[in-house]
Amino acid sequence: MGFSVSLSSAIVIMSLTVFLIFSAAILFVDWLEFYAVEREYSGRLRCKLDALIELEISGIYNNSVNLLVRNVGARTIFLVMGNYSWCSVVISYYDDGGVWRSYLIDDYGVLWVRVSSSNVTFSFESHSYINPGEEALIEVYLPNGASRIPVGSVVIAVFATHYGTVASAEGVRKS
Repeated sequence: MGFSVSLSSAIVIMSLTVFLIFSAAILFVDWLEFYAVEREYSGRLRCKLDALIELEISGIYNNSVNLLVRNVGARTIFLVMGNYSWCSVVISYYDDGGVWRSYLIDDYGVLWVRVSSSNVTFSFESHSYINPGEEALIEVYLPNGASRIPVGSVVIAVFATHYGTVASAEGVRKS
């Protein structure tokens, strides 16, 4: 009877030890995975915090809206590379029938890029991005078949960068 109790106790102790070792290993691996996910998330959040923009509507017309986008962050905002637009614009307004219209527009034109609060401009062909402290005048045309923006209509513009940062502005078409 003394030998079987000792053997049973040894087996139970060894089983508990193996269980604790595997549990500790699983917790350690889970902690490493959590740490990697947290670093990835904080890195993306850091990009968003470093890429701050301001938006102003500088003109509202029948079928287009001019936007002034200022880079007040620490990262460069890329606008267009070849045929690819890095940023997106949403234009929303009430049409003549009182129906709220919204359009996601990736095909926009950049009229100029300049140093903020100055007359120093850059050629868009060689400077298709907005560095910190610069601003760009962007012309956004409504898609073909979209109803015109009526006089007196409230227009909301949203500019989203490739970093995920967003700025919005509101204006009224005057004439």
